[in-house]
Amino acid sequence: MSDIESKKYITTSVPTAVWLSSLILSFKRYKENSSFSPWLKQNEIQMLASQLCHKNIENARISQWCNGDHTNNTYNYLKAKGSLRRVTQLNEFNGMREIPDVIPSGVINLPSIKESIKKIVEWYKNVYSKLNFECTREEIEMIASGIDLIEVNDANGTEQVSKEFIGRIENCIKQAWHILANKVNGGLISVNKEASLQLHYAHTLQQLLPLHIFERSEKVKIELETGVNINGRNRNIDLFVDIIERENSYKFAVEMKCYREYASSGGKRGATDIFMKDVYFDLYLLEQYELNSIADKGILLLMTDFKSLVYPKSKKGKSWRYDISNNAKAKHGIYDTPIGGKEIRFNLNGDYEFLWKVYGDYFFSLLKRKTENATSTSNTVSL
Repeated sequence: MSDIESKKYITTSVPTAVWLSSLILSFKRYKENSSFSPWLKQNEIQMLASQLCHKNIENARISQWCNGDHTNNTYNYLKAKGSLRRVTQLNEFNGMREIPDVIPSGVINLPSIKESIKKIVEWYKNVYSKLNFECTREEIEMIASGIDLIEVNDANGTEQVSKEFIGRIENCIKQAWHILANKVNGGLISVNKEASLQLHYAHTLQQLLPLHIFERSEKVKIELETGVNINGRNRNIDLFVDIIERENSYKFAVEMKCYREYASSGGKRGATDIFMKDVYFDLYLLEQYELNSIADKGILLLMTDFKSLVYPKSKKGKSWRYDISNNAKAKHGIYDTPIGGKEIRFNLNGDYEFLWKVYGDYFFSLLKRKTENATSTSNTVSL
């Protein structure tokens, strides 16, 4: 931590650390040579970002989630050319998610730079974003040779899990959900609360996964109730799916919610408003797993037999701020409508749509991030 003033981490956000480290490295190069190349190696960015943030800076945060040229990105902080990265200039993505909402303050103290973050950001806006970048001969040769981190390698030369393998396992996750729904409808499986849903789904998925393994180098591990720490709070991921190809990994976090109209005792369950709010909060948690490098993708599985939640006759009351009815859309933004007398505040960065499928008397839904139109707002949560 000798590079940063007062030996303190500057940010708790991994994406912000990636953006800021890339910017600092670019600023340093420009000061050394105004005709500099803006293209950086991923391990350069990763090394400095790890000094700005105490969290683990995984390669995927740079190669995918902060890379505006990647199809599964969350932020447009970086541009890609082969295995190299550079800071996005203002308006390269029409102003969408190009810079963090909250930029840390402080002074950077590197061997060749002692400068305030404020001045570096001013340079970014007034100088860097107006430069005309051209590829060097080396960069052109690299691109022409087909070297591409998104598809093949990261900056350390290690292969990523193939998109085909990831897609195959994601389809298996969906197929297991469909099979479970049919078994519940057929009376072969009884699910009356969330714990039994988790157990039966994990068992179904465990039986299917070996059928989707085609190479000796491919492995998949699943784990129930994986403990993690998010923003200072301990959480348990309902189901964690770790896809392994050779020595590389891609992780799915799966949360599950079950609401039955009647409890196993025969009485009306009630508290539908809390269930609806908890569904939205699970979407928030899934996003936090991604942002904190715990998972690469989040999926939410929902089950209910309460028709009024899926096809309500009316939507009166504050609980419908957390609308989960068929075709409802959970849009990015802040959610702070109190439920159950408790103050609530969290934000969603992505957009989601509730599409329920009917299986007899039951309704099942699978949600994942639909679009990524919003910049990240504060991760502060009160629940």
